[in-house]
Amino acid sequence: MDARSLIEALKSPQIYPDSPSQIRIAETHISYLFFTGRYVYKVKKPVDFGFLDFTTLEKRKFFCLQEVKLNSRLSPDVYLGVEEIREENGRISLGGHGKTIEYAVKMKELPSEGMLIRLVSEGKAKPELMDRIALKIATFHREAETSDEIAGFGNVSVIKKNMQENFIQTVPYIAKTLLREQYDFISERAVAFLEHKNLIFAKRKNGGMIKDCHGDLHLGAICVEKDNIHVFDCIEFNDRFRYGDTAADIAFLTMDLEYNNRFDLSSAFTEAYIRYSGDSDISVVLRFYKSYRAYVRGKVMSFLLDEGEVSEEQKRNALKSAKGYFGLAYSYFMQPTLIIMAGLVGTGKSAVAVSLGEAIGAPVVRSDEVRKRLAGILPDEHRYEDYENGIYSEEFTNKTYSELLKEASEVLGGGRSIILDASYKSRASRERAAALAREKGARFFIVECVCDHEVVRARLKKRMGEKEVSDGRWEIYEMQKKEFEEITENEGRLIRIDSARPVEENMELILKVIGR
Repeated sequence: MDARSLIEALKSPQIYPDSPSQIRIAETHISYLFFTGRYVYKVKKPVDFGFLDFTTLEKRKFFCLQEVKLNSRLSPDVYLGVEEIREENGRISLGGHGKTIEYAVKMKELPSEGMLIRLVSEGKAKPELMDRIALKIATFHREAETSDEIAGFGNVSVIKKNMQENFIQTVPYIAKTLLREQYDFISERAVAFLEHKNLIFAKRKNGGMIKDCHGDLHLGAICVEKDNIHVFDCIEFNDRFRYGDTAADIAFLTMDLEYNNRFDLSSAFTEAYIRYSGDSDISVVLRFYKSYRAYVRGKVMSFLLDEGEVSEEQKRNALKSAKGYFGLAYSYFMQPTLIIMAGLVGTGKSAVAVSLGEAIGAPVVRSDEVRKRLAGILPDEHRYEDYENGIYSEEFTNKTYSELLKEASEVLGGGRSIILDASYKSRASRERAAALAREKGARFFIVECVCDHEVVRARLKKRMGEKEVSDGRWEIYEMQKKEFEEITENEGRLIRIDSARPVEENMELILKVIGR
């Protein structure tokens, strides 16, 4: 029976021993999953991607058994065994009679509402939960197998080889999902880190920190069910993806939390893990491994763009995700930096800020949004006040800029970068931002957006009819132009761009300055 016919047969509830009322199907690039409401049956696809080979029945049997064995380390009550799929007289059954034609991993179906990715997205994950997860992972790592062979994966030469493999594989995606300057910056900084910190990597290898780990510890691989924490779906198909530094294992989880903008939960988990494991040195290498993990995720999302079976909507989502992961990978090698956008209304500051924030993995705080939040009105509710009146009065503007600096102070204090998007037309407001950067030991850049007057006029006319947070219009532009205090080089590192140029060109220009 061919693979397609088998999958169609497995859609029928009658062939399952627990007699489900219906079957729900999910698909990954390497397997099919059949959900019965009580159990999940995972069937591996007969594929060969180089790093995995499921092309023969014997190989699929072996890796099914491996999956159960390895995942039983963390979730023995979830992985129930391997079922034989048999055929007799054209009839398919699980564990019935006839010739064995396929194998399926049998698992307990876990509650979707308990998945950590869902708990995080719904704001239900708390630091106390991170503490419990940290205890489970630290205990697992302490008991995980090691050997001379496994320890060899902690050699700098091996780590470098794996890392450079990623860089080679992403070259075709330069100018698609990542910028050339991003690629150069991340690859150069990663190599430099390995060279400069080779002693700490050697210490971790010799200290028994290279273990048979999970290998794929992201938010989607953890489920909370009442008092139980299930950690599942470790890598079974390639040992080298699982053998590695315990820091690389937790880096996936902490990176994934940070990708979802939960730096608080990432910090809570890391602090708890260090407390339970006693591994204080992990903090030295964690940012390196987080960058590595984010880059791999960016690579995998990029690969989806070339898959024929992927829908256009999925490709759009993959493109967005890939850019986000590459930006995050960039951020881990970037010194804390405060960037302020400056320029007249309509010069494209916000569009540039969004693209720049994506490229360097930094949050963007817009004065328009902060102003309206302080005023207690909706972001897209327009307030066409007279110039410097109402919520645009000098007093309210000063209040808005103070709030921008307050938010920047918190982010910079956490060792991250941030972009403030406002007109910054006064020298005094720019000086206050520069002073904050000095106070926090952060780098400081001013990105000034300029463009042709007619381009601005067209943008502002278009904006008037849209649901947009900005209340900018032509008369405001003209008034701002009269009052804008020229930015001088001694105020900070100034990057002046023509925002009418393609976004990618401007990003390459900006990154060339801030990345060097």
